[in-house]
Amino acid sequence: MNISVEPCGLDRKFILMNLYPLYLHDLAGIREVLPNRCGVFEEDDGIQTLQEQQGEFDIWWEKEGLLFPYLILADGIPAGFALIASGPYTESGSDYMVNEFFILRPYRGKGVGEAAAGELFRRHPGSWSLFTTPGERNRGSISFWRKSLARHAGEDGYTEEDLELEHFGCSKLFLFSSAAETSGGVSEGTETSGKGIACSSDVRKASMADLPAIAALDAKAVGHGGRLAELEKHVRSGCCLVSLREGRLAGFAAHDRSFFGQRFLQLIIVDPDDRRSGVGRSLMEAWEAELPGHKLFTSTNESNKPMQQLCEAMGYVRSGVVDNLDEGDPEIIYCKPPVA
Repeated sequence: MNISVEPCGLDRKFILMNLYPLYLHDLAGIREVLPNRCGVFEEDDGIQTLQEQQGEFDIWWEKEGLLFPYLILADGIPAGFALIASGPYTESGSDYMVNEFFILRPYRGKGVGEAAAGELFRRHPGSWSLFTTPGERNRGSISFWRKSLARHAGEDGYTEEDLELEHFGCSKLFLFSSAAETSGGVSEGTETSGKGIACSSDVRKASMADLPAIAALDAKAVGHGGRLAELEKHVRSGCCLVSLREGRLAGFAAHDRSFFGQRFLQLIIVDPDDRRSGVGRSLMEAWEAELPGHKLFTSTNESNKPMQQLCEAMGYVRSGVVDNLDEGDPEIIYCKPPVA
């Protein structure tokens, strides 16, 4: 069984939303929660339909680089989802938090959830928190997380504690750290012993065979195809990364040393259909992983708020502003100092 963990863009938001009521139904049995008078699992009787409920989740597709919605697929069929938060949306000061994690019942007990969780942890190296409901009713989930973290947490293992969380009530909180397992920021896959389950990678170096798709996406993003020679130079020199989704190009990043001889992320282009799904961040993480211990630079227009949020969420600091490149839209320079 092939298990893939894929960013859920706006084009596939409806799939995650189709699964979400099943997740809430499972939680209701654990937390002894009843639906409202309209049959929707919400405290507010004013929410009368699932469509109205779904509007509350728009934020997951509005905070690129901070919030990451993922689909978990088994042989191409939706098997579950995960909602991963970072930055100001986490608990206990962690870099990342498992906000929601759900596997459909037909896929439970088959290693699917553990493989998917391991892939998520590798994809976002750093400190993590996750919470679940304590108590006998939730012994299955608690056992699952203990088993998964025993395998996938970093060298220091994990801690767990029952406490009251401000936004989530009485919870069992797990704290742990994870590290990227492969070079280049790319997870090459996880496999549970004897089960033939693998999570596919989605970022790699571009080859010349990718150039037509890269040029087409670039033209789609900037409105013209005038950068072909520049793009070809990046690809030929091994300075271009591509992010793939189901075999198609979701985004690419090109880098060079054109900025005062410094390592500079020159271009990062994400297909409009795949924005706010973690593609940009995965490309930047892959680029950073190629250059450990180096000072890194990139830039973006003042009008590009999502890119600014992504840079700041990844530890980049503002290092100046350049005027007169794009009229009325200054270029902001960002730097990420080397980790001591």
